[in-house]
Amino acid sequence: MTSSLTLPLPLADDDERLAVLRSYAIMDSDPSEALDALVKSACHLFDVPIGMVALLDDRRQWFKSVSGLSLTETPLDGSFCARTIRGGDLLVVEDAATDPRFADSRYVTGEPRIRFYAGAPLTVRPGIALGSFCVIDTRPRRITADERALLQHLATVAMALIESHKLSVDSIALAEKAEQRARELRLRERQFKQTEELAEVGGWEVDLATNLITSSDEVYRIWEVPVGTPMKVEDAFALFPDDERRRIEERFFRLIEHGERYDENFRIHSKSGRPKWVRAVGDVELVDGIPRRLFGILQDISKRHAAEAELWHAANHDALTGLANRAHFIKRITHLFERRAAEADAGAGLLMIDVDRMKEINDTLGHAAGDLLLCAVGERILKAAADDALVARIGGDEFVLMLREGVTAERLARMSADIIAAMVEPLSFGAETILPRVSIGGAVAVPGDTAETLRQKADLALYESKDRGRGGYAEFREAMRDGILKRVATLRSVDEALGADRLVPYYQPIVRLDTAEIVGLEALARMRMPDGRIVAAGAFQEALREPRIAHRLTTSMLGAVARDLRMWLDRGFPCDHVGINVTTADFTAGDLRSRIHDCFGALGVPLRHIVIEVTETVFLGGNESAVLRDVEELRRDGIVIALDDFGTGFASLTHLRSLPVNLIKIDKSFVQGMMEDRTSGSIVEALIDLARKLGLKIVAEGIETVVQAEQLREMRCRLGQGYFYARPADAATTYEMLRNFGQHRAKLHARREDRSLMAG
Repeated sequence: MTSSLTLPLPLADDDERLAVLRSYAIMDSDPSEALDALVKSACHLFDVPIGMVALLDDRRQWFKSVSGLSLTETPLDGSFCARTIRGGDLLVVEDAATDPRFADSRYVTGEPRIRFYAGAPLTVRPGIALGSFCVIDTRPRRITADERALLQHLATVAMALIESHKLSVDSIALAEKAEQRARELRLRERQFKQTEELAEVGGWEVDLATNLITSSDEVYRIWEVPVGTPMKVEDAFALFPDDERRRIEERFFRLIEHGERYDENFRIHSKSGRPKWVRAVGDVELVDGIPRRLFGILQDISKRHAAEAELWHAANHDALTGLANRAHFIKRITHLFERRAAEADAGAGLLMIDVDRMKEINDTLGHAAGDLLLCAVGERILKAAADDALVARIGGDEFVLMLREGVTAERLARMSADIIAAMVEPLSFGAETILPRVSIGGAVAVPGDTAETLRQKADLALYESKDRGRGGYAEFREAMRDGILKRVATLRSVDEALGADRLVPYYQPIVRLDTAEIVGLEALARMRMPDGRIVAAGAFQEALREPRIAHRLTTSMLGAVARDLRMWLDRGFPCDHVGINVTTADFTAGDLRSRIHDCFGALGVPLRHIVIEVTETVFLGGNESAVLRDVEELRRDGIVIALDDFGTGFASLTHLRSLPVNLIKIDKSFVQGMMEDRTSGSIVEALIDLARKLGLKIVAEGIETVVQAEQLREMRCRLGQGYFYARPADAATTYEMLRNFGQHRAKLHARREDRSLMAG
C-alpha cells in the first residue's frame, strides 16, 4: 500500500527555501545545548516522550535537536514536519492512526508509533520555513489553545536560537576573512604597495629625518583632512584622545627603538570631531640597521566595530527593556566575586525583584500590556537605583539590582523602599489602568559568600517577601533556609500523595441546631501517609500556597467528591449539599467551571448538590473581577456559593451586599470566643440578624461545646458544624452517619426544602 503521507516533489525543488537553509550553515552542525534544553523543556511542559527541532533539505529531515529518539535524520517520505512547513502554520494531529493523511505512515504503523503530533514551522519570513519545532506522543491526545500558543512561542524561541547560530557562523566567517587579510598584510609587509592592494585602507609613511607623513587619499579621508595637507606625526597624534595618544606614542617609540611591528585598533576623533575606530598597522624600514622611515596602513573599522558592539549589546541586554540580561548579570557578579575573592568580599549587595500579578495582567489584558508593565518597572527601578548599581532583567517578570561595594542592610532597605515608592504611579493601557507592584528580597554578602550563595540568599528573601503578601521587602535571615527546606519537603510530600491518590476527602456534617439533623457536608482534604496515618490539611497548608499544587488538589477533590456523591445518591442519599473549598489558583487558571462540569457531569451528579466555598481572601485578594465573573457563572449553573471563614479576611459588612453568595460561614474564632469575649458574641448575633435580613443563610463553624450550640440556638442561628456534632470522617463512615442522623425517609413527609441546607 502506498503511504498516504508521501509528499510531492515541489518541497525538494523549493530553491529559495533551500538557499536560505544553506545560508544558515546549520545542517549536520554540532549539537546545541540551548536547543537541547528547549526541546527537553517542551517535552516536560507537554508531558510527551518525544520532541525535536527538525530541519528539511531536498532529501531528508535532519534533527538539530531531538529528545526521546535515537535517530538523527529520516527521509522526507512520510515526514510530518514536511507537511507542517508546507502548511505554514501550526499542524496538530490528535490521532494519527485515525487521520487518513497519516494512518499509513511508516512512523505510525511502525516505530516510533506516532499517535499525536503537534508542530510549529520555524519561519524565517512569510513563506520560508526551515523546518519545524514539534512534540510527539505515542498516545492520542488533544491540545488546548494555551498549549498551541505555547508551542508557537517555543518555536519562536527555537528560531531565535537558530538565528543566533547564523550570527555566530557569519561572525566566524568575518573573523576568518579579517585574519586572512592580516596574513596577506604580513606576507607583503615589506612592500610599499599595501594601499593599492587593499583599496579600502590607506597607506602612510613617516620620514624620520623630517617627521613628515606621506599618506594616500584614503588616510586623509579617514582623518577628514583635505587631501594633500602637510601633516607631521604630532598632527596625527592630536587626533587621538589622551589615553589612546599615549598608547600610539608608545607603539611608535617601540617600533623605532626595537623594531616591534604593531597591528592594533585605536579610537580617534577626526578633524571634524567625529569619533571613529581605526585599525593601524605599522612597520619600520632599516638601512644598515638604522631606522630610516616608518610605513603602514590605516583602516576605518567604525562600521565593523559598531556591528560588533551591536552584537555584544544584543547578547548582553534584554531586548524588551534595554536593561542588562541574565547572561550579563551572571558574568558581572561572577567576575566581581572572582576579582575580590582574596578580600573575602563582604561589600556587595543584591536585590531580587519580582513583578506582582504579571501572569494575571498578561492573561486578562494581553502581552502588550505585560510588556508595557515590564518596561515601566525596569525604567522605574533604574531611576531609583544608585549610580553604581547594575540593573538587569533576568527572567519573564524578574529583575535584579546589584551593588558592588560598601553595601549595608540599611542601604538595601532604603533602596527597596525607593523602588516600591517608584511603583505608585499607575500606568494607562488603553481604557485600562495598571497598578505596578513589586516584591523585593535583599541580601548583603558576608565573608565566605560566593556569587551563587548571594543569589540564593536574595532569592530566599524574595520568596519570604511574596509569602508575606507581596508588594513589600524582606531582608535575608538564616532562619529562612529552614522554612524553605520545610516547605520544599511539604511540597514534595503533597505532590507524591496526589500522584498516588492519597489525598482524599473527609466529610464534616453541617447540622440543624434545633434537631441535630445532618443537612449538608463539608469536604475537607486529608492526606493518607504511606504508613496509613491520616493527616489534616493544616499539616500541609504551606504546600497549598503553590498554585500548581492547589490546582491539582482541587481537581482531585472534585473527582473524589463526585464519585462519593454518585455512590450516595444511588443508595438514596439523605443529604442535599456537599461543600468543596477552592483557592485563588483555581480562579487564576480559568478552568474551575469546566472542571466541575467534567467531574460531576461525567457521573450524572446534579450541580445543585454542590456548595463551592470561597474565602474572603480569595474573593477580594487582587483578582476580584475574574473571581466574581466565575462565581456568577457557577451560580447560574445552580451551584450554591458560600463565603467561608467570614471575619478573617478583607471583607466588610458592606461587601455582603455585592458579593454573589448564598451562604455565610462564620469563622470558628468568633464562635469559640463567645464565652470569653462579649464582643465575639455580639458580632455573631449581629451577623445572624444581618444575614437573615439580606436573605443569606448562616452556618456557624467550630462548635465544640453544648454551651456554644445552645447560645447559637438562642441567637436564632439554625445551622452549624464542629467537633461537638462530628469530626470529619471518610466516605464510608459519613454514609453511616447520614443513615442515622440525616434527612430520614420518615422526615420526607415534611417539606424537603425546609430541611435542606439552603432552607436552614
